[in-house]
Amino acid sequence: MMHSRIQPGPFVFIHLISLSFTFAIPASIIAFGVNDVYDYETDRRNPRKLADGIEGGVLHPAHHKDVLVAAYFSTIVIMLSALVTQQRQTILASVLIVVIAWQYSSPPLRIKEIPILDSLSNGCLVFLIWFFGFSLAGSSISEVPVKVIVSFFCAAAGHAIGAVADYEADAAIGQRTIATTMGKKPGAIFAAACFAIGSLAVDPVGIFPWVASAMMMLPCLGITSAHHTMWMTAIFAIICHSLRVLWNLMGGVAVNCLIEIMFDIPLIPLPSSCGTSSL
Repeated sequence: MMHSRIQPGPFVFIHLISLSFTFAIPASIIAFGVNDVYDYETDRRNPRKLADGIEGGVLHPAHHKDVLVAAYFSTIVIMLSALVTQQRQTILASVLIVVIAWQYSSPPLRIKEIPILDSLSNGCLVFLIWFFGFSLAGSSISEVPVKVIVSFFCAAAGHAIGAVADYEADAAIGQRTIATTMGKKPGAIFAAACFAIGSLAVDPVGIFPWVASAMMMLPCLGITSAHHTMWMTAIFAIICHSLRVLWNLMGGVAVNCLIEIMFDIPLIPLPSSCGTSSL
């Protein structure tokens, strides 16, 4: 929403906050609640889920109906929130978010068991959620900054590398993922390629994205030994670059917009790579 170029003001601020709650919470119920319902059979055989820790737990069948009812209600709330904006592209983004969130886990598509498409669907969700806010002021898809492509590719890469890390657990319960279907190395190569494309989209002429991309790809391709030090260096480079991109793309703009809303004066200049002229 910070990228939507809506003029700051107290009523606009209240509207954006209310819209965030009426969208974010229902969307989470659909994305995670529906997943817990339709993944019950695999979750109850997954040791990570049975631990009831940071990985979550197993949703008891007695609660499945309640969760699905909440998801149906959340779908209505999201669509009504989008219709209130009277922006066609915002409404279209909401429809796509709801469809992907439902079909990721539920039949007939169950996208999460279609290799590659499962990772790409995660990237689409992250981008569409960003575009939902971006389109509130009437901005079209053609006005999306190229640098925002990083959100799509990094989300897809994060999902793929997570599937590689969960290979043993997913294979043990018969879960189809990019790693269990294509292998751990192809899954890692796909994740590294997505990270590289996202980084190079943000800074195609910079040295750091090229070096970081090469450090990620070489161990995957077996061109050099994937020893511990190199992997740790690559991971450190990814984290540093991701934090820099995250600040340029979101942090600076968010702080600047909040100050404009609260004080009606821009106290903090936007980062040079995320200037208002490109948004």
